[in-house]
Amino acid sequence: MAFKISEIGSAINKYKGIHRPSHFMVRITPPPFLSSDQYVRDIELMCEATTLPGMHLDSQQVRPMGYGTTESRPTDYTVQQVRCDFFVDNVGSMLSFFQKWIGDITNFGPDIKNASDATKLNYYEFAYPEEYEGTIVATLFDGTGSKILNCTLHQAFPITIGDLPLAWEMNDQISRLPITFAYNSWSTSVLYANSYRDWE
Repeated sequence: MAFKISEIGSAINKYKGIHRPSHFMVRITPPPFLSSDQYVRDIELMCEATTLPGMHLDSQQVRPMGYGTTESRPTDYTVQQVRCDFFVDNVGSMLSFFQKWIGDITNFGPDIKNASDATKLNYYEFAYPEEYEGTIVATLFDGTGSKILNCTLHQAFPITIGDLPLAWEMNDQISRLPITFAYNSWSTSVLYANSYRDWE
C-alpha cells in the first residue's frame, strides 16, 4: 500500500507535529546538603544536552516444554544510566557543584575536604543513600513552548564527572562537562491535558 503525502501530514498534524530535540529543560533537585547552593537555581540553564532513559529487559532462552525450540523470556529489568552535558562557567561553579556532590557520597582521598566542602565522611567511607540522592526532571516542550511531558529520575546521583579537555588549539570552542547519573527508578507524566484524543 502506497502512502499519500497528505495522509502523512494529517497524521503528524493530529499529534501537534514532530518534536524537536532542542526543546527541553533539565531541572535538578539535589540532596539537602546542596539545596542551599546558589548555583542550583541556574544549573537548569546550563544543561546543553541529555538523553531520556531507555528501557531494557534481560532475557533468557528457555524450552517451554523441556525440549524443542527455545523461546526468549524476560528475567530482569535494567535501568539505563543517563548522561548530561553542562556548560562550564568561568568561576568554576559547575565543576565545584558536582565535585561537592560526589565528595559527599564517598570520601575518596585524604584531601577531599577541599573538593566536598569539609565532608564529614572518613577516608573511603560512603554516605547513606538518603543523604546523597536527589531528583532529576527532564521536561520536553513543543514549538510553542508548552510542556509535553516530564521524565523524572528518582533517587538519582552522579557517578561520573567526565574529563574536561583543555588545549590551546580549542580557542574557538567552549568547555563542556559530561556528568553521568545513576538512579533507582524513573517515571513519565504527559502534561498535555486529556491526552491527544482531544486534538482529533
